[in-house]
Amino acid sequence: MSGLVSAALLGAPQEDTADSLQQACDLGDAKGCYKLGLKFAKGESVPKDDAKAVSLLQKACDGGDVMGCNDLGFMYGSGRGVPKDDAKAVQFYQKACDGGHSQSCHNLGVMYASGRGVPTDTAKAFQLYQRACDGGYAGGCNNLGQAYANGWGVQKDVAEAVRLYKKACDGGSPAGCRNLATHTGAPNTSQPTSIGAMYYLDSSGPTLKPLPKEAAQVVSGLKGLTGVKASVRMPGMASSFRLTSGKDLEFVISCSNPESIALYAFTPKGKDREAMVATAKGGLGKRSVQQVGTIPVYISRYGESSYRFTVKAPEPGEYGFVMNWSVFDFAIDPKIK
Repeated sequence: MSGLVSAALLGAPQEDTADSLQQACDLGDAKGCYKLGLKFAKGESVPKDDAKAVSLLQKACDGGDVMGCNDLGFMYGSGRGVPKDDAKAVQFYQKACDGGHSQSCHNLGVMYASGRGVPTDTAKAFQLYQRACDGGYAGGCNNLGQAYANGWGVQKDVAEAVRLYKKACDGGSPAGCRNLATHTGAPNTSQPTSIGAMYYLDSSGPTLKPLPKEAAQVVSGLKGLTGVKASVRMPGMASSFRLTSGKDLEFVISCSNPESIALYAFTPKGKDREAMVATAKGGLGKRSVQQVGTIPVYISRYGESSYRFTVKAPEPGEYGFVMNWSVFDFAIDPKIK
C-alpha cells in the first residue's frame, strides 16, 4: 500500500489527472479509459458529460475492463448519455459478470428479477445473487437473503435469510443491516456516519468506533551527507484508543482513494509520537524518493462508498493511519485482555 504525505519532499497528494488518463487511454490502457469515463460521468475536474463518459466506458469495456462494462450497463439502464436500453444494459452486465465482476452478477440478477431487458426469471436471479455473494459482493448476499425470506426462486428459509443478511451487513451492505435488524432486532451501527473519519470495526457487534484524529506535522532533516528523511509527527505520547494484541484488526473509512492512506508504527519523541515515512537521495532535479516504514494493510470494499482495512495481528505499540494532513491513531496494548 502507498501513501503520499509530504508536499515538500514527496509532492502534494495527487489523484490521476484528466490529461494523464487521456494519454493512458489513447495508448490502449483500458483502466485509464474507465477512470476518465468516471470523471466525465461525475464531473470531477472536467465538465460533466454523460455522452463522453459512455464513449470512454465503451472503450474500457472493449479493452477488457469489467468495471467499465458494469458501469456501461448502468448508463444504458438509466438512460444517461445514451437512449435508455435495458437489453443493452443486460448485455454489458452479462459480459462483466462472465469476466468475474461480482457486482455485475448482482445487477444482472436485479434485471432478471424485475423483468428488465429479459423475461422475468426469479430462479435465474437467485443463481446470480448466489454468484455475486460467493464472489464477495455484499449486496448480492442481501438480495439472496431476500430471496430466501420470500421464497423467490428458492424454497423459503428464514433462518438462511438471517444468516445471509448478517453476512451482507458484515460486508458493508446498509440494506443487509436494515434487514438483519428487522428480523432479529439487532442495532444497525455498522456503517460510517462521517466522510473522512476512520473507524475500528468491532466484529462482536458489529459496531464502528471512531478513532482519534490528530493533526499531522511533516518534519524533514538530513540523513547523512546527501540524503534527506521525512517523518510525520503527531501530538501526545500515547493513543487513547487501545486495543488487545494477538488478533487481526479491521478498520473502515468512507473515502474515494483508499490507496492514499498508509499505516505506520510511531515511536515516542519527547511529548509527541513520530514515524519516518520517506527518504530521498541526490540533488535537486535528480532526487530519488523512497517511501519507508509502511505496514502491510489489506484493502477491500465495505458497502458502496467505504473501504475495509485489515491489519494482520500488529505487535504491541503505537500506530497511526496517515491521510492527507491527519493521523488516525490507535495502540496495541498487551495488558488488555
